[in-house]
Amino acid sequence: MKGIARGFTLIEISIFLAVTGALFAAVTVGVQNSIYQQRYNDTVQSFADFLGNLYAEVANVQSDIDGGRKDGAIYGKLVTFGEEVAGDGNEGKQVIHVYNVIGKATNSWDTASGNTLELLKGLDANVLRDEDNSYRTVGYAETYTPKWVAKVQGEEFEDFEGSLLIVRNPKSGTIQTFAMDDVVEVSKYLEPSNYVSGKNVFEYAEEKNYLTERFVPKTVDFCINPNGDGEYSNRMNVRLIANAHDASGVEIISFDNNDSKCRSGD
Repeated sequence: MKGIARGFTLIEISIFLAVTGALFAAVTVGVQNSIYQQRYNDTVQSFADFLGNLYAEVANVQSDIDGGRKDGAIYGKLVTFGEEVAGDGNEGKQVIHVYNVIGKATNSWDTASGNTLELLKGLDANVLRDEDNSYRTVGYAETYTPKWVAKVQGEEFEDFEGSLLIVRNPKSGTIQTFAMDDVVEVSKYLEPSNYVSGKNVFEYAEEKNYLTERFVPKTVDFCINPNGDGEYSNRMNVRLIANAHDASGVEIISFDNNDSKCRSGD
């Protein structure tokens, strides 16, 4: 006698669908988390590479060909975090500015004595030039924006503000790194209303002598927030060690490292 064919009951089908749905949800969440983490890792690495590449550019000694100073030499980079640039089309985005620091070309044996910043000031090093009753950037200027929606912040969950100088000593050729907490607002000097004849941006900033007095060697911790806003506890930090001489001075520190400055509530 043949057995009677038996189908699935409604309860069995419901259980099957519930288990399948739970497995699918778990896999989807896992994939999304993996993609999210990979994007964040890429963002952190991209910012670290951005800083590291600046050292390679400064080490590549070159004269200024297109910047308007044929007798000039590129001595380094000024990096600004937090410049307010009206109408630049980047509202809501974090834009980091990089400017060439160019001064008079000189042979090392003709260079006077002094520390790096004093020597650069003596060579009229600047990021702007006075031209036709207006300012223009000296040489090449560029910008960097963190990938995805991430933000470079300080330890207090606010967008990082400050300035870096990565420059080459005109006499020894050694690269040195200096930082300060204030922003050198280069962009405001590019506006015609802020033109002042014959002034150097470092000399005519709100507090004078940025180039020789305000910049100091110090370690800087950049906290990379994956969300861009709000308090996110697991922020990795990219550290630029005091007076770094090359890209080895850029370090990535995970949020679970006891040396991290970017953990919430610690």
